[in-house]
Amino acid sequence: METAILMPPETMRREFHSEKRVLVLSYSQSGDAARCAAELLEPLRRSGVRLTEVEIRPLRPYPFPWGSLRKFFNVMPDCILGKTPEIEPPEIDEDVEWDLVILVYQVWFLAPSLPIQAFLRHPAAKFLRGCPVVTLSVCRNMWLAAAERMSDSLRRLGAHHVDNVVVTHQGPIWATFITTPRYLLWGRRDRLWNLFPEPGVGTAELSRVASFGRSLAAQSSEFEPDRRAPFLSGQGATRIEEKYILPELIGRRMFRLFARLIERFESLGGRFLRGVGVYLFVATLVAGVVVGIPVLFAFRLLFSRLLCPFLRGYKERMSGPSDRFQVGTEDPVHRLADH
Repeated sequence: METAILMPPETMRREFHSEKRVLVLSYSQSGDAARCAAELLEPLRRSGVRLTEVEIRPLRPYPFPWGSLRKFFNVMPDCILGKTPEIEPPEIDEDVEWDLVILVYQVWFLAPSLPIQAFLRHPAAKFLRGCPVVTLSVCRNMWLAAAERMSDSLRRLGAHHVDNVVVTHQGPIWATFITTPRYLLWGRRDRLWNLFPEPGVGTAELSRVASFGRSLAAQSSEFEPDRRAPFLSGQGATRIEEKYILPELIGRRMFRLFARLIERFESLGGRFLRGVGVYLFVATLVAGVVVGIPVLFAFRLLFSRLLCPFLRGYKERMSGPSDRFQVGTEDPVHRLADH
């Protein structure tokens, strides 16, 4: 008589579900993040990976296009201070042991978008403990502050942030300062006066994202819970331009100052004073871009020998987790940037 060998439930589940299970969490207001996610996921879908896609939905949807300056900039204080909206409870099977989680998010005002911040604080996010997570962020051109907040949030949840893919809008910074607001406020995707590039993510960036999807698909046999090693080392998942580092470090401090100021205005005079604070922020932001950024570039050229070691250290730290980033490393520029 043969003796039956009993396996633990966890082992039995792996025996019956040998295909790799990947959970995709995303929020896309303008559609750019959704387009990037589709490019990343298509190679995985073709490789036979079992994908489960969950969209994060705020109870009160954010409009696209925004339609007005006030609506658009009014969310800045909440993004910076972490005042998140209510979201629909994400439908995530708590009994599934995910081999990989892909988190797709947009950057709003140097921070992860509010629906994504809300998810990371939702009780449903507790399943991320021990999960390997690949993040895909989509932004105009400044994403470092948002990436730090995302890494901190994942670390607090006990997740393993194994890779970070960053996608930026096409065009130089001076052009995107015009094309991106025009797109977000009024939905215009055409080339302004045939001089400016089309707004949003271009075909070159979409092709780049697809290449990362193919790389992940080629390594799908290595997807497993509790993995800590990156999949995209040395593939340029993040591309950091040093000339943007100082403007962003200063910008995040300015944003935080104005977020608190606007919050104070609202406590004193309700929506009206909040609106005054928002328009004051807009005026300061425009002046900062027109005058401040050229001054900062000149400052960086004049003091390059002094600044280069700090900027290089920050750049190296933020090139991860795909490359050299290690949790707990810190440099003087990072301390300067702390909130």
